[in-house]
Amino acid sequence: MKKSLIALGMAAALALGTAGIQAKPFTWAASADLLSLDPYSTNNTFTNSFMNNIYEAMVRFNEAMEIEPALAESWQNTSPTVWRFKLRRNVKFHNGENFTADDVVFSWQRIQTPGSLSRLNLGNVKDVRKVDAFTVDVETKGVFPLLLNELLNLTVMSKAWSEANNAREASDLQQKRENFANRNTNGTGPFKLKSREVDVKTVLVPHAGWWDKPKHNLTEVTFAPIGSDATRTSSLLSGAIDATVNVPLQDVARINSSGNFTVVQGPELRTIFLGMDQFRDELLYSDVKGKNPFKDVRVRRAMYQAIDIEGLKRSVMRGVSWPAGDGALAAAQRRAQGTARTAPGL
Repeated sequence: MKKSLIALGMAAALALGTAGIQAKPFTWAASADLLSLDPYSTNNTFTNSFMNNIYEAMVRFNEAMEIEPALAESWQNTSPTVWRFKLRRNVKFHNGENFTADDVVFSWQRIQTPGSLSRLNLGNVKDVRKVDAFTVDVETKGVFPLLLNELLNLTVMSKAWSEANNAREASDLQQKRENFANRNTNGTGPFKLKSREVDVKTVLVPHAGWWDKPKHNLTEVTFAPIGSDATRTSSLLSGAIDATVNVPLQDVARINSSGNFTVVQGPELRTIFLGMDQFRDELLYSDVKGKNPFKDVRVRRAMYQAIDIEGLKRSVMRGVSWPAGDGALAAAQRRAQGTARTAPGL
């Protein structure tokens, strides 16, 4: 099932220019806290999105979801499997250090360490090599035209800062091994960390030395995880917070009718689906022994057909979803409804 991305209209202030708008602090909430401040130790969508305010990659998405330069100003192919990136000069980390090719190469090496989950998203990259202080070569394992999308996951950390704080390797959350980078940051992004209280609040402030032009009017941003849907909604309506994501579907109408807030809804960039283990010869967790029923497409089809898709749309998603498994029909519904997808997978 693909749920809709739901955020309050107040969050749109993040994308506004500063002219004529009074600078102010901003407080927002979500249903869960960040898993880590180490950008390589998780592969959690929410955590990754948050950390993109602090750490940057060589490329990024713009507001139209198109790839554009970030820490790299330009790139070209020097061979079918080698991409040469010219890095941006005069970029500063939050602690004042200069950004260079050494940091990109170090970040690639760090992302390969045992605790890193980000390496799973860079499986087509073979190596990252320094050419000079502001040039790196990225070699792929084969011809790979989607490299730029994959490099969104190679956010850059400071080599000097990581080594000075004994954070040469990624925090290994699965083995419960943390290091300095798990609760502290030093990126090049538009915001830098002011304070971190796990499960309480994380406070960011603008990075005055950011290389790009800010598109906000914020003096401080406080993120407060609030697990209870009811408490999160009441905190919003009472003015305790300025915005929230993960708005409960049952509260959308109440928030819209409050006169103070608007719920902005739109589709996410991922599809969450029901997957079946159709590869093993015997299921790991089943009373069926000696075989795997899911290898039979008829079993998978029967499960798919047993799902009440319209019931899910109506009762669970309250009309803000569409089936993703119906090909052209799903595309037509998406264009007509502008809502999220429901996708039982085969």
